Amino acid sequence: MISIFSKPSRIAVDCFTTLPELPILFPITNSGNLLPEFWKSLPNTIEHNNKTFPTMKTCPGVNSLYKHGFIMPAWSDITIDTSNNKLTWSPDSVAATHPTAQWGDKGFSDYYHIKLHSPWAFKEKTGVKFLLTNTFWHDSTFKPRIVNGLIEFKYQHYSNINMFVPKLITPKMIKISAGKELAQFIPLSDKRVDIKMHVVSDNEMNTQFSPLRFTDINWYYKHKKLLQNLEK
Repeated sequence: MISIFSKPSRIAVDCFTTLPELPILFPITNSGNLLPEFWKSLPNTIEHNNKTFPTMKTCPGVNSLYKHGFIMPAWSDITIDTSNNKLTWSPDSVAATHPTAQWGDKGFSDYYHIKLHSPWAFKEKTGVKFLLTNTFWHDSTFKPRIVNGLIEFKYQHYSNINMFVPKLITPKMIKISAGKELAQFIPLSDKRVDIKMHVVSDNEMNTQFSPLRFTDINWYYKHKKLLQNLEK
């Protein structure tokens, strides 16, 4: 018999990297263990015009946000430069971009696109979807816009971060420090997430998480369908 008072089971996410110090210096962290600094000292109530008001410390939406999912910090210093009417970044291997024609050249002409290549591969067995979103409450001054999306880690394991950078951004040189809270992954589930990090060899990473690229069109959906058919 299932009790309506029983706690939901947990979601296990295994995080793999080839960089030995990454889990030590800049680990994947449950959201609740990485609260914004201003939040820690914020009182539950304030006095204003002789009345007592609750602060956002009591906001159900924000509290729930930090009770779910996990945060991936920047794994290295990253520089994004939008000067000279073009987009460049450093180090070269940390990112790539896509041609604007891929989103129809409509509505995004004021932005550059950049995709950060994450050194993490995530694996989760149930196929639950995660909302990949920004970390606004940690840094409201961060100008690049992290693109929201739903992602799962059963049939694919990439954790790259897509961003749109305003062409008219000031300053032109954006510096992301290693350890900065970069993106939050929130499961579309009431279940809490258990994080386990693993350091593997380059060979193990390639063997486990470099899938066969048998087509350039709709690869993810075709690949997922083949794997699902094998599960039947």
